[in-house]
Amino acid sequence: MKEFNKMLPNSTYALRVGEKVPEGDVNLAFVHTPRVDSDQNISLIHTSSTPDNLIPIDQIESMVVPDENGKLQYATVLSEDQPIVLRAPYDMFPSKEVNITKRFIRNEHTVAAALYYRFEIFYHYDSEPGEPEKVIRYTGNQIQITDENGNLLDSTFKYIIFVQAQAAVPPETKSNVYRAWLYLQFNTDEEKTFKVRYNHVDTPAIDANARAVKKTIELYSNQVNGNAIEGGKLRIINGVSAFTEATLAQVESAGELKEIYAFEERPDVDGYRIYVPQKSKSDPREAPMFSYRVNAKYKDENGKERVITTGYITDSVLPKEALLEHEMLDYANEWKMLGLKSGSAVMDARSTMGMMIPIDMPSLPAETIYTVEDANGNLLYTTEQAADNSSVTSAVLQSGGEPAKAKSNVATGNWEGPRRATSGSRTMQ
Repeated sequence: MKEFNKMLPNSTYALRVGEKVPEGDVNLAFVHTPRVDSDQNISLIHTSSTPDNLIPIDQIESMVVPDENGKLQYATVLSEDQPIVLRAPYDMFPSKEVNITKRFIRNEHTVAAALYYRFEIFYHYDSEPGEPEKVIRYTGNQIQITDENGNLLDSTFKYIIFVQAQAAVPPETKSNVYRAWLYLQFNTDEEKTFKVRYNHVDTPAIDANARAVKKTIELYSNQVNGNAIEGGKLRIINGVSAFTEATLAQVESAGELKEIYAFEERPDVDGYRIYVPQKSKSDPREAPMFSYRVNAKYKDENGKERVITTGYITDSVLPKEALLEHEMLDYANEWKMLGLKSGSAVMDARSTMGMMIPIDMPSLPAETIYTVEDANGNLLYTTEQAADNSSVTSAVLQSGGEPAKAKSNVATGNWEGPRRATSGSRTMQ
């Protein structure tokens, strides 16, 4: 390595930034150094902007939500039943090179469950026929995701598969030919290769005369296989962003199911705004608030009647026809299950009240009668008496073998859209 000489032979400085550069050169900034090899590389960083490798970690991968105009904003999602918290830098993104998705494993709206990449298959032949044009979640085993050597991936690799049966031959029958969409959290890159194994056919019009051939290839060729089924074909997964880049005009005119986005450059703040067709909406439904308490009536060893109660607990309930998909998990038809949860299930009244008995009492007698009361509004836990709530009907088995439950007696506005459109954003590295 040579010692750095700050002066050139022509008595000018070797390190300069400005308008004056050597004749024939158009650089605005340059560095004159001795020749260096690969282990002596020099890195130049333009500090007046925010290069991708200096983006804060909480902006590289984050939950985002659209506002009423479809403009994405950084957000923290606490849970499905709590308000979203918007956070800095709000609607300003440091890069336009992003992957955006609204697909999540198990409908869990977290960065860890986001599926950023999409890969499509034209066409897969499955032994199970399906209803044409209906998009469903694939649960079969004839489409498989593998590593480079064709080995199945374990559960740490997150993905979901949707399929759509194509027009059948003859018409008005079920079809064995599907178009498939793979949504993945991973993608083929310089270090790892992922593949999909499926039964390839060239056309959705393949019929019962199709013949199976064993021809495993990784990339498409111009050869048409006609009525042949390539069983167990391996194809390299080269996924693209789950949302495809489009123009602002295309985003504004697109339906809410369209998975596209557009960016608006904002040089005044050195960033970008990103728009999607999905928009936030106000929930038009009114869920009556009520309070309820569960009682356990029994006779002690002296024959005296005793009552143990939970005290009033506040909740809300909606009519069955107004429920959204994720809300239905708390309901059995029109009845909402009330009480404490053990895992994903609500505890029955007997188990709930068994947690509230005196410490010196082993258990409630088998003859215990369980009841439930409902009242208006948000009552204090210590409230002893309250009028019945006519907008809600509550019930519980006298034996306590099921959870207490309640249903709404009030009609409310229905809403077909999601309460909020939630997406994930990842800056490309």
